[in-house]
Amino acid sequence: MMKKPHVLYMPHRLPFPPDKGERIRAFHQIVELSKHFDITLACPLMNRLEADFATGLDSYLYGMVGSLAGGWPYALGHLLEGEAMTQGFFYSRKLYSQLYRYLQDHPIDLVIGYSSVMFPYLGHVVMHQRARQRRIAAVIDMVDVDSAKYRQYANSAGWFKRRIYRHEAKCLQRMECEAIEFCDASFVITEQERRLIPSALRSQVSVAGNGVDSEFYDSQAEYKDMGLPEDSLVFVGQMDYHPNVEGVIWFVNYVFPALRRRYPDLLFFIVGRNPSPKVQELDKIEGVIVTGEVADTRGFLQGAKLAICPLQMARGVQNKVLEALSMGRPCVVSPSSREGIDAEVGRHLLQADTPHEWIETISALFEDAPQRAALGRAGRELIDEKYSWAAQQKLFVECCQYLAERGGKIV
Repeated sequence: MMKKPHVLYMPHRLPFPPDKGERIRAFHQIVELSKHFDITLACPLMNRLEADFATGLDSYLYGMVGSLAGGWPYALGHLLEGEAMTQGFFYSRKLYSQLYRYLQDHPIDLVIGYSSVMFPYLGHVVMHQRARQRRIAAVIDMVDVDSAKYRQYANSAGWFKRRIYRHEAKCLQRMECEAIEFCDASFVITEQERRLIPSALRSQVSVAGNGVDSEFYDSQAEYKDMGLPEDSLVFVGQMDYHPNVEGVIWFVNYVFPALRRRYPDLLFFIVGRNPSPKVQELDKIEGVIVTGEVADTRGFLQGAKLAICPLQMARGVQNKVLEALSMGRPCVVSPSSREGIDAEVGRHLLQADTPHEWIETISALFEDAPQRAALGRAGRELIDEKYSWAAQQKLFVECCQYLAERGGKIV
């Protein structure tokens, strides 16, 4: 049996458990890549206990190196030095040393950086291999264009945070451009993200979308009854993530009161770990329930009349929308929440923008059981047709196979 090429896969966070966006995509990339490569995982760790979770990846990995990230002290240090805070946050001097020792005895055919903040590590690996006269190819999956995200944050921030966000955007854009020019191939998650790349480099960037585990999010299975009332809405997400926080606060302030007057028994379930203090405050409002972390979100998705995604600022593909569609749940989403999902409004899901549109769209759907059923069926059919992880990551995996065999432009 021919030996598989060896890939060094470097995400900015440990991709297990696959329970939030950045981990989900990285985990499924590893699953798909493992069919063709021996994979060594190298990543900064957020705490000492996190390494225990890595055992969930054992069946997909050849090896692993990892060390604690610098965190906020290093992030502030990078800011004072005029560099990106995000880069400092994920910096680990020990990880660089571990990589150096590992590479002495383990030739690598391909190195993959997941997120632009991993580009310094990727560059370190490539230069090390070059010094040893080893051929290697390099791929960066930026996922989202993070510089654009921070510019968006700056638009709605106070003067102090605005300065920091603008600085971060400038530094990250410089790193993104360097990564694209340096690597053999670069990827983002949607065509909309690709358009945010400077025009001179855009042709060097490809798109690899997100999928959903449709066997796990199975619309035909029976999950634990969470006791949700007939008139209920659900939002599922990481509740310390700024766009999620901002989105649910906007919905509760501008949409929910009018809906509650029309449907006095209406409940809005905000489901997700680490609710920020602002989100926790919403739990004091009659009809709003902030659950915090739950063992299984599927019971909430199955029990709610509608799933909503009212994000006002969003980047890339919203996994929460794909998961709700896979569960056969009728969805109402904001325009930015639909970005990157090839769904037809009116057939697979409904879209609302202004508070008035949200109120009227949800009200009409509450009164139309046949439409809810039709949306649920069509949403699930869309997932089955287009959104398996194998299909969405096919181009990415094939590109990695080609480059590993060819050796890349870096020698």
